Parts: sequence; C-alpha cells; structure tokens
Amino acid sequence: MHPETLRHANPFPPTAAVEQEAFEALLRASLCANCRHQDGCAFLAQTRVPIVVCELHACGAPETPRLRLLRTAPAPAAAGGEGEAEAAGLCANCDHRSDCRLPKPAGGVWSCEEYR
Repeated sequence: MHPETLRHANPFPPTAAVEQEAFEALLRASLCANCRHQDGCAFLAQTRVPIVVCELHACGAPETPRLRLLRTAPAPAAAGGEGEAEAAGLCANCDHRSDCRLPKPAGGVWSCEEYR
C-alpha cells in the first residue's frame, strides 16, 4: 500500500448506522426527498453530494415507503385512557384509533394510508 494511503486511511470505518444517517441527510438535502422514483434511482445510489437538478424527477411519494425506527422503547401511555381523547391529526377521529399499532408522534399524524 502507498504510504499516503496508510496515513489518511480511517482506522475506524463507518458503521451501517452512520452510513444510513449520512444517506438520510443527503436525501433530505436533495431534490430526491420528494421524488417517487427514489427507491430505484441509480443517481441517488451513487452520489456523494445533494442532487439539485434531475430530468427524471417526478414529485410524489416514493413507491415503497422509507421506514425507520424512531425509538426503541414505547412512549409512556397516558393515564386513564386520556391519550385517545388527546390524539392529534388524523388519529383524533380515525375509525382504527382504538386498535392502531402505528407510531403516534406528539405533533400528530397528518398522512396515513390506514385512516378511515
């Protein structure tokens, strides 16, 4: 190996979690954040800088949703069943509210395919 390469080599390669966070930051900064073709995009997979111009861009939700684990422990439940009455967003009047297992952020859910 060339001595220059050894001197600049990272002794601690990035973990999968670090690489995922870097990719998510790149995606948020790119035009790709709201492109329906981001799942199979070859340009996004190879870029290291945010994409600001793309002839193939089509605004819309991606064909496959990007799922991330937001927290590892469940949020504490409100005492006395008050959590259902205080639900924000679409959950406030959804028919599936009583048996829904999807995460409910404090700011409310404003887009849900299961909403009825």
